[in-house]
Amino acid sequence: MNEQKKEFKGSKKIALLLLLLLLLVGGAVGAAYSFFTDAYTGNSIAVTAGTLNISGTETMKQNGVVKSSLDNINPGDAIVVTAAITNNGSKSAWLKAELDFGTIPANLLAGLTFWEGEYTSAEIAQFISSADNSKKLTLDSGKISSGAVIIDGTGTAAETESDSAESFDDNYVFAGSNVYSIQFTIYLSPTAGNECQGLTFNVTAAAYAIQYRNNDQSIPTF
Repeated sequence: MNEQKKEFKGSKKIALLLLLLLLLVGGAVGAAYSFFTDAYTGNSIAVTAGTLNISGTETMKQNGVVKSSLDNINPGDAIVVTAAITNNGSKSAWLKAELDFGTIPANLLAGLTFWEGEYTSAEIAQFISSADNSKKLTLDSGKISSGAVIIDGTGTAAETESDSAESFDDNYVFAGSNVYSIQFTIYLSPTAGNECQGLTFNVTAAAYAIQYRNNDQSIPTF
């Protein structure tokens, strides 16, 4: 019986030793095991904000004739001021132009009317006689302003807009390019009298732009 117990104990020790040996061998194998790996790093991509940069020139006509100065106007004359605006930036924009007259002498102001667009004296006389004021502008704090224009950007990254993109109203114009001319006509009534002789007013053209993208739900307030 003692012999059997000794053999059993000896077998048990051998089994434990074998188990420990297997665990050690398995651990060694596991520690040596590895996986193939790889990684990707993309190229650096530059992110640049767009630009909005407008410039302009203005020209003046007296009864259809280009003038460098207007120092001899007459009752019944139509004076056209054209502001030619270029968007040199990449972003499309809402655009408007205005004329600033400062303070106009009262006697002269009484004979003046202001119109958006380029018109002859005869055309304006027809507007007045038919009470068509659709293009007539109101002087506000010494200024008149154009309606809204949507002008495209310039360059390879330029934003361009489509006339079919908007439907909220029709009170705007698509330029269809990065250049647009806004015109105003100043009309001195044929009934202006001697009280207007020698009187002077100044005209300064200006233009303003606001980005169009993400700002296209309504015409903005400039």
